[in-house]
Amino acid sequence: MKTINIAGQALLDRLIAGENIPLVQLIEAELTVPQYWAVCGIPLIWSGRTWSPLDVQVGEVEEDVGGFNGLTFTLPGVTPSQIALAFDDLDEAAIRMYVALVDPDTGVVGDAFRVWSGALDTPSWQGGNDSAVVFGAEHRGMLALRVRTTRYTNDEQRRLFSDDTCFDYDPATDSEPFVWPTASFFKQ
Repeated sequence: MKTINIAGQALLDRLIAGENIPLVQLIEAELTVPQYWAVCGIPLIWSGRTWSPLDVQVGEVEEDVGGFNGLTFTLPGVTPSQIALAFDDLDEAAIRMYVALVDPDTGVVGDAFRVWSGALDTPSWQGGNDSAVVFGAEHRGMLALRVRTTRYTNDEQRRLFSDDTCFDYDPATDSEPFVWPTASFFKQ
C-alpha cells in the first residue's frame, strides 16, 4: 500500500470535494535508454525525473489468461530515433504506468500512484502517413503462471539451495571403478 504525501493528499481532498484536478498518465519504460513519458501537453517533474510530453495512446484493458490484464501502447508520428529505439532488444523490458495528481494552478505533480506494471512484448510497426509503433505489454502477474524449467543439475540445486551438495556426487569420477566378474567366477 502506498502512503500519499501531503501535497498529494491536498490534491486528492480537492478532487473529492468536486474540484477539477487533472489526472495524468505517466509511463516509464526501462529500455536501453530509459524513457519517461507524460500523456499531456507539458513536461512534468516527479520522482526526480522529467517526464516528457508524448501523445502515447494507451489501449483498452484486455483480459488475459488467468485474469491479468494486458495493455497496448501506441506511439503515433514517431521519429527515426524512436523507431530505432523501438526495434532494439525490448523483449521483457519493464514498463510501468502511474496516475499523477497535478495541481491545476501551478502544474506541479503532487503525487503519483502506480496503477499497472508489466513487461513489453515485441513491437509492431504501422507505416504510411500515420506511422506508429505499437507495443504490447503483459501484466507482471503473468510471470507467476509461467512454467519454469527445472533441471536436475548441480548448478540448479546450488542456485536454489547454496549449501546442498547432493548433486556433487559423480559415480564415474568419485568412486572406485566397478569390475564385473568374469564368466569363470560363476563356474565354481
